[in-house]
Amino acid sequence: MNNLTGFQLIDGMLKGDIALPNILSNFPISGGNVEKGKFKLEFEATEQQLNLQSTVHGGFIATILDTVSTSAIHTLLGPNSGVVTLSLKTEFFHPILPNIPLTAVAVADSVSRTIGFASAEIVDQKQRVLARCSVTCSILLGR
Repeated sequence: MNNLTGFQLIDGMLKGDIALPNILSNFPISGGNVEKGKFKLEFEATEQQLNLQSTVHGGFIATILDTVSTSAIHTLLGPNSGVVTLSLKTEFFHPILPNIPLTAVAVADSVSRTIGFASAEIVDQKQRVLARCSVTCSILLGR
């Protein structure tokens, strides 16, 4: 897989040709789309992701936001490259309930040789923004 560009790697995972990372293998992902510098993931949280208040746990939402943001950056990288999150700022606007189709959309805002910035949001079917984040990542070259 080291000979694949970031776009080829993310696209292959989304199509099912390449195995998802372990952290995503049990997530309720139903679809998505990848473009250079953009990544969209469709999912529906289940009761397994609930907190004590019976809403979707913020850590689960933050993980989804981090995943789509770093993936958007990764689509712009060449072979033998990777991305590591340095900072993740997450904001929640509404409680997120289970069993509702959701979409996480991320855009790479700026990517250089050593650092990348991206932003993402999670929306419901009414396009209401439920949560958003901004991410700063270190670019790993020659992995």
